Amino acid sequence: MMIKTHPLHGSNKLKLGVFSTNADGGLAITDVPERWTASWQDNLTAAQIADRAGLEFMLPIARWRGFGGRNKVREWSFETFTWAAALAVATEQIGLFMTVHVPLVHPLYAAKALATVDHISQGRAGLNIVCGWNPKEFGMFGTPLVEKGYDQAAEWIEILEKLYASDQPLDYEGTYYRLKEAVSRPASLQVPRPVTMNAAFGGPGRDFAAARCDYLFTTFSEMSDAGKHVADISERADKVGRNVGVYTVAHVVCRPTMEEAQAYYTAMPSIWSTTMRSMLIWQARRSSRSRMTRMPMTATGSVSPAAPAPTRWLERRKRLPPRWRQ
Repeated sequence: MMIKTHPLHGSNKLKLGVFSTNADGGLAITDVPERWTASWQDNLTAAQIADRAGLEFMLPIARWRGFGGRNKVREWSFETFTWAAALAVATEQIGLFMTVHVPLVHPLYAAKALATVDHISQGRAGLNIVCGWNPKEFGMFGTPLVEKGYDQAAEWIEILEKLYASDQPLDYEGTYYRLKEAVSRPASLQVPRPVTMNAAFGGPGRDFAAARCDYLFTTFSEMSDAGKHVADISERADKVGRNVGVYTVAHVVCRPTMEEAQAYYTAMPSIWSTTMRSMLIWQARRSSRSRMTRMPMTATGSVSPAAPAPTRWLERRKRLPPRWRQ
């Protein structure tokens, strides 16, 4: 079988991808009528457009439970292994990630599913490793949140790599996993395993990315902070003799002119449900970043202290020309 070079290993210094199309609303938690519905046809069309345009990857979120509110935000989402497998058949060049909650997906199953997508896509699969944070989501599985999630993740990825490295049965005794005569064939086409990414913000997650992954996915609200984040992960990776790239998220507002794009962006802040506001406050307190509770969000999901109140948003939207509402 011909193995394609993964796009993240391509020559473009700036890699571009599309994030969160598999989930209702994408990244915008909003009531606007044009919000992303995440239908299968929309996902397929977006992936094919991105593929033809030469973008490097599609990156989904892993979501098992929505956030509630009027729109039941992200309750609708496609599971990422099957999502990537289907898109692999319908695209030719773009990299296709799967996002996996370590505590909810056994590494033996993940190894088999990931290798399957890598073969279907001829070497374009990618793995985004996350440890999870939502107790209600984990409660659906009867699984508690792990206190040291990245310790479990280290065992998880070690098992996956060992399964790919040999066709001999694997016995494994760890703190979180015990495997007896485990095998997983075929191995992935990419060696030693598909491209890996870790979405992390805190120190333990970044240390894990530095030691075990190819890329760190993180967020920041100011471009001036970008260099600090890159320097931080580079320093962590240097300590273990590795080189790790950094990806972040940006929102794009597309309109025929800059003036129209700016008007839409200014006039369309998100209307947050009570549930989402409570969740944001809970997350902020949990991570000791209480300043987040005082910062409203724009329609694109970016932090914006100047975002208008919902009532003002409704009035301003009524004054928009019809074509700006599309």
